[in-house]
Amino acid sequence: MLTVDAANLELQQLEAVIERGLQGFYEAGKALSAIRDGKLYKQAHPNFEDYCRQRWNISKPRAYELMAASAVIQNLSAVADKLPETERQARELKALEPQQQPVAWQAAQAIGGESPTSEQVKRSVRAVKSGTPELQPGQQVTVQAPNSPFYGQPVEVVEVDGVIVKAKTEGGMEPFLVNELVPQPQPQAVERAWQSHTTKPDRLEALEATLQVEQFRVLALETMLRRLLKAARCQKLTHGLLDEAESLLG
Repeated sequence: MLTVDAANLELQQLEAVIERGLQGFYEAGKALSAIRDGKLYKQAHPNFEDYCRQRWNISKPRAYELMAASAVIQNLSAVADKLPETERQARELKALEPQQQPVAWQAAQAIGGESPTSEQVKRSVRAVKSGTPELQPGQQVTVQAPNSPFYGQPVEVVEVDGVIVKAKTEGGMEPFLVNELVPQPQPQAVERAWQSHTTKPDRLEALEATLQVEQFRVLALETMLRRLLKAARCQKLTHGLLDEAESLLG
């Protein structure tokens, strides 16, 4: 039986192995940055590119990918309790400015949990890049995220926090990304868009925005029709599904 000191030592050693496995890319990128910045590669190599290729058998772009991912982790470590566990997660965030990376990471965790997938991180990065469309509590919107189980369904906005939107669905409250929600158009939307502006450029811009919303609505209706047909074939057609279809028709 191990003593307390021996057990603690073994625990520390095992935890170190786990930490290296989770944060290996961070440590590698951090070390490469120090070698590059300090020009330590000149001890045996003429330039950083040769050092990467000859010493580690990696290309210079690959080395910069590791360094960029490491910089993301270092940036998030000051504000996030749970950091990205894979280089791929961190790599998606490097497309943003440092001050935007925590926003996207928080959004990814909102829709994917503490350890979101790289695809969920990518979607959150797109949401931050797209800005924050104005949505209001109580507004009816349609989910336009193809990977969402609520794709094509109408939901009601409850709360907007940056790029994260909490909305009411049939099953309860769910988080969404603001750029993946499209306001449901009201009747005669095109006519109102035309009449609410006086100059030709403004009218054309308003019409273009309205028609884009209408395109999303058509897509949502097509998705709903496919769901209705599938439910009918499986004999699982419910009043709730029919109500959804009716709400899309306005």
